Amino acid sequence: MTSNDQNPGIWNDDDKTVLFLPPSIAAQESPAAETEKEQEAGVDPEPEGNGHDADVPFPWLAREDGQESSTVAPPIRTSPDEEPFDRPGTTKVGLLGGKGVGKSYFFRSLVYRTLDGKRSGALSSYIDQDSVRVYETLDRHSAPRSIIPSDFIEDYVSWARLHSTTSTDQTWYRLRLPFRTGLLGRRRSFLDVDFLDGSGELFEAGVRPETEELWKEAFLQARVMVFCLPLWAAFPAPGGVLSEDDWEDRRQALRGFDAVVRHFKDLRENHRVSHPVHSVLAFTMADDRRSALVTLKSRWIDPFVEEPLLHLKTMRRDSGVARYLFNARKVSEALAQELDASPDPLISGIPVSLELGAGQPWFVPVSAVDGAVLDTARESRGKRASGQRPPVPVHVELPLLVALCASHNALM
Repeated sequence: MTSNDQNPGIWNDDDKTVLFLPPSIAAQESPAAETEKEQEAGVDPEPEGNGHDADVPFPWLAREDGQESSTVAPPIRTSPDEEPFDRPGTTKVGLLGGKGVGKSYFFRSLVYRTLDGKRSGALSSYIDQDSVRVYETLDRHSAPRSIIPSDFIEDYVSWARLHSTTSTDQTWYRLRLPFRTGLLGRRRSFLDVDFLDGSGELFEAGVRPETEELWKEAFLQARVMVFCLPLWAAFPAPGGVLSEDDWEDRRQALRGFDAVVRHFKDLRENHRVSHPVHSVLAFTMADDRRSALVTLKSRWIDPFVEEPLLHLKTMRRDSGVARYLFNARKVSEALAQELDASPDPLISGIPVSLELGAGQPWFVPVSAVDGAVLDTARESRGKRASGQRPPVPVHVELPLLVALCASHNALM
């Protein structure tokens, strides 16, 4: 297992291509001082008037009338009653993970991040404002119902510990996000993120007769699959940081990850489905102290947590999205090298296991919730401290940006 400092070609601080996010900016700056600081950090100032950002990275995702991409498009006025659960032509994204990998937090952080279109990070340029839909159903035969997103994420934003699910209370959730696409931005595109909020042991046990139909409906036609694995499980910190219980949890996480990926492949094989699938490995809990990749945390996670509004604002611009994707690909490639350097076949074999006919997987370190704050909240019986700010999801929207680009045969 390599560490950050042992691989200077990837993680050296002198390698400016891996400066993932701009430096932090003091919170109490005047607007003029903030603009000056942004320029020093390499952040473009907000454009004035109706001019265009100089470098539009993806014209197939451009706006329809030449307006700035940082301007949020008008909302799609569709009532929940008029919005069908199944919409033809929608890009389907599946979310899978074993026991204890943080998939429930991750899905809720996606809903939270996309609630406000102008603060949806790299998706802000393309997502329609106030148009997020969340559906739930127990199975394919039950009538799906549209639920209020703010109610769905209430426990998440209040730092309440999410309860472990069991095989008897599995729920199918679907997050639907509408986008404006096409050369002139006049077409509507939709992403459906399907997530079975159920027992990790159930997923690890495989596709059984009583669950096969549900798996088929949720994942068989997916064009993008997001698998979850804690970053620290792949890259555990040395020097006695992990307890015996941690090592056992790591063993279970790796076993569960392998089982879930294999079961998804078996599902496709059994039903003779061969279309290529873009795979994303969301390395969850990237803020966890048990991870050996401390430089990654300090440069990819911590700056975002310290100044989330700055970075969300930066990524509302076309040039910000382009830089973000460039840096994200560098991070993904660096993690691929770290995986390949592992002496453990369970780790080094991950990239090959995730190749599903659409090229090299993406490796995305994410943090849905600050684990240290969550632990503190648990000690206080889940009560949110007075004045405690809501969670800061970090890079959770990146897999959806990958899915959006993949659905339009771009970037991949």
